[in-house]
This record gives sequence, C-alpha cells and structure tokens, in this order.
Amino acid sequence: ISITANKGAIVRKGIELDSEKIDILPYGTKCKASYTTKMKRVQIYTPIKGWISQKCCGPLLKNEHAPSFSEMKNLRWIIDIGDWKPSQKEFVFLLDLIPEKNERD
Repeated sequence: ISITANKGAIVRKGIELDSEKIDILPYGTKCKASYTTKMKRVQIYTPIKGWISQKCCGPLLKNEHAPSFSEMKNLRWIIDIGDWKPSQKEFVFLLDLIPEKNERD
C-alpha cells in the first residue's frame, strides 16, 4: 500500500485510536500491510511496525511504486473497492464508461 493522505498517516503502537503515537509517515510512503476491516485500521510492517487509519492509505499502482504528483495529474478516478463487490454486470457497465480501450485493460 502507499500513504495517500496529503498530511500523511499517524502510526500508532496499537489498533486503538488512543494508543501511543509512534511516527507520522508522509504522503507517498510505501508500506507492507495486512488489513483489519472491523475498525478500519491497517497494521503495517514496513517501514515501521504499527497501525494506521485505512482512510490514509491506498493500493500501489501497477508499476509498484507510490504515485508522484506528475502521475496523479493523469489519474481520472480513484476508487476504494475495499468493501464494494460489484456484480459482473455492474463491472462491465463501469468499464464501458471508460472511452479509451487501453485504459479499460
């Protein structure tokens, strides 16, 4: 994952929001993580061990690095599909909204 919040992500020692603050990871930092969905918290293992808010992070792009500003200017949509499971019909419909074939692939 990468940190997508402009102000970065606060890393805490435990899953609880009132646990000790360890560090703040800046925007674009790459992390290795496992998700906890009940509390919308993410446990990270690198570059530091701790817990961050799910709303502060997102998936890496296909090229395996956090997006730079120049890459973001060409990005049309960012969709959080963590809790959304579209039907095949919905997925095909959404893909058809993208006019350029190379962007649908």
